[in-house]
Order: sequence, then C-alpha cells, then structure tokens
Amino acid sequence: MSYPLIEKFNRSLIEYGDDVVVALSGGADSVCLLYNMLSLWERGYIETLTAVHCNHGLRGEEADRDEKFCKDLCNKLKIHLYCEKIPVTEYAKEHSLSLEEAGRNLRYKAFEKYRMGGKIATAHNKKDNAETVIFNLIRGTSLAGMGGIPIMRDAIIRPLLDVSRDEIEDYLKEIGADYVTDHTNLETKYSRNKIRLSIIPEMENINEGAVNNITSFAKLASYDEEFLSDLADDYLSELRHGENELDLIIENEDRTEAEDIPYAILSRVIKKFLTEKGFSADRHRIDTIMDYCREGDGFLNLSPTATLEVRGYRIILTQKETPPFTFEIRLSEGENFTPYKKVILIYHNSEDNDELVNKKFTNHILDCDKILGTVLTARNRRNSDRIQLVGREFQHRIKKLYENISAFEKDRKILIADEGDIIFAEDFGVSERVKVTEETKRILEIRIEEL
Repeated sequence: MSYPLIEKFNRSLIEYGDDVVVALSGGADSVCLLYNMLSLWERGYIETLTAVHCNHGLRGEEADRDEKFCKDLCNKLKIHLYCEKIPVTEYAKEHSLSLEEAGRNLRYKAFEKYRMGGKIATAHNKKDNAETVIFNLIRGTSLAGMGGIPIMRDAIIRPLLDVSRDEIEDYLKEIGADYVTDHTNLETKYSRNKIRLSIIPEMENINEGAVNNITSFAKLASYDEEFLSDLADDYLSELRHGENELDLIIENEDRTEAEDIPYAILSRVIKKFLTEKGFSADRHRIDTIMDYCREGDGFLNLSPTATLEVRGYRIILTQKETPPFTFEIRLSEGENFTPYKKVILIYHNSEDNDELVNKKFTNHILDCDKILGTVLTARNRRNSDRIQLVGREFQHRIKKLYENISAFEKDRKILIADEGDIIFAEDFGVSERVKVTEETKRILEIRIEEL
C-alpha cells in the first residue's frame, strides 16, 4: 500500500538518495513521521530507511508495550528497527541532570550511533516548537533561543515542524494507523508538560491562535538571528589579527573603534571567537569580556592552559601547546587504563548469552571465537582506520563516524583491534565480523569508563 504525504510535510529537508533514521517512540507524531518517510522510501527517493526506538526503562510494562508496538509496526512495514535500552536514571545522577535532559541526551546519542552518515528525522511538531520558545524564555535565553527548535541542525531534520497535532491525528485516522500514548505526557510534574497542559491552554483562551503566533514569531526570530550571525562572521573576518588575536579597530575610510561596534555584533563576534577555539561562551563570560573591551584592559583564565587578555583595542588569546600523541595499549581481562579512559573486558560463557543480549547494550558485546589472533589492543584513531559495523554491507571510515565532534574528543575515542583489524569503535559498537549470533559460545563484554 502506498501512503500519502501529510500536508505541510517539509520535503525540502530530504535530498534524493539520502539515508534516513527515524526516531520512533510509537506516539502519534513519530508514527506519522515514519509513514511519511516510508512513502518517500517506496518511491525510491530515500536510499535506506531505518528506525530507532529508545526504551528509557522508566515506565515498566508501558515502556515494554511501546517497544513491542514499534517492533510490530516496523515488521509490518518491513523497516529495520534498532531498539536501545538507555540508563536514564543512572545517567541523570552521574551528570546532575533532570530525567528530561538525561533522556534527551541519551536518545540523541543512540540516534547518532545508527545514523552512519545519513540524516536523523525527529517528529517535533508545531506545538512542540511553541513549548520550546516558552520554555527557553522562562529559563532565560537570547534571540537564538527564541527561534525555537531549528528545522534542521547538522544531520537532524524535523519535517513535521509546521504541522499541528490535530493535523497529525487526522492524518493517522485517514490512513488507519494506530499509535500508543505515553501516560507521563499527561503528568504536570515535568516542566514541558506544565507548559503543554497548563500554560498553552491558558494562552489559547486569550487568543486561539497563540501557538501559530508563537511559532511565527520564532521563525522571524530565527531569520533575525541568522542575519546577525552572518554579520558577526563578516566582522570576525575584519577584526581577526593572526590566529589568536582580534583587533577591535577596523581600518577603512571611516575608522571604527570598539565602542562603535554594536553590542549585538561584538558580543556575537566574541562568542564565535571563543567557541571556534573550543572554549565555553556563556553570557557571564561574554559580558565580562565586553566590559574589558569598553575599559580597554582585562585578564581572564579560560582554562588551565589558556588565558584571554584585553590590551587597549586588542583581544589576545594565549594557549600553551599540548602536543598531540597516539597511544596503543595491549588489553587483558579486567581493567585496562588508557591515557583518558578505562577499558574493562569481561568474558562470559554461553549460559550468560541471553541475559547479556537482552539487558546490555548489544553493541558492546562480541563473539570471542571470531577474534583473530591472541592480542587485543586499545588505541585512538589513525588516518586510514575503517570498520564494518553490524548490519552494514560496507566499511565506514572512522574519521567519518566521528565527524561531528571536536578533534580533542576524536583523539580520546577508544578503538579496539585484534590482529586483523578494528573490531570495536566507541559510541558505534562492534564490527560485523565479530557480532554475536545464536551459535556464539563465548562472549566478550566491553565497557568504557571515564577516568
């Protein structure tokens, strides 16, 4: 059966031949997104279509019900589904995050793991966007935050962002598609739920077009932010004096000094300058540097190895060099220490297989008997490194897998190799050659922990 595209589905986000991973919760929004992507896939517009479902382990039987629903739906539609159990509670405690933030971070890590160079499609709709604008405003934000949810950021696309929830439900009814409802979406103990269930309805009592007006404002705010950001890029090019300095005097027909550069531009220039060097650029830090610029003098420690100084009309960033290096550690059973992380190897007999496959991240286990040779090593990346991940018919360049993180982080990612080639890549899992099957007799579990 061929399914229609919902009206207002943003097809321009997808290019012919794209590989697309759909974030599938089982709710109405994500099911609608899946059917629309299926329509493009069946027409040959999308090259490969897969889905990822994350089980947060917070809702007991209901979460298991949602996972089963997603499995049944994808089996019916002949779409490959990856199911990931994510430790939200533990992650939230470890990183001092709310359950909402922890869940979001882990979901996107899971989506990125299965992206494989393609695009991640999420099912955010118009009301989600309005909620985000209100949420950002309440927490404190800049013009960028008032732009709401970006319709596209890096490899993440949101084709339903201009579609209302009512339109989504009407579409599913029209094609006869079922979906599940997460009861926690009806609880007001979560911040976003309070906005959705209490604040937005009150706003709609004042003006029934509140959601449309908020999202229209968000779109205008994003246009203004884009313009100011581009203008700041131009100023950054003009002000740059060597690699680590900014000269706050522009020499042209009309001499322009720091005080003549609008706050909206200079603050963005400083933020861009800091972030391109890998430093945080929160509002307090930017305001401090802006004060130094007005005073013509100031000194700030950015990190244990970097300082920023304002001398007159010049901003000077000084960094101590930390020479890059490679490492390669021979591994043994138990705990192994690399310069940045701990690698733990745990061997299991066949009777443990079912429990491991069901309860652990399956991308962290491999078949011992498929390891080549007797030596395993943990190391960081090399230019020619490749790996064929489970379920893939081709090899990925390690450089490509880690393309969206900084060089600093890339050099700290753990790769494990046997005497043949790479069999494990941190965040992405094991290679096809050593994957666990029904015939597996002995399993090696890999755990990576920060030091």
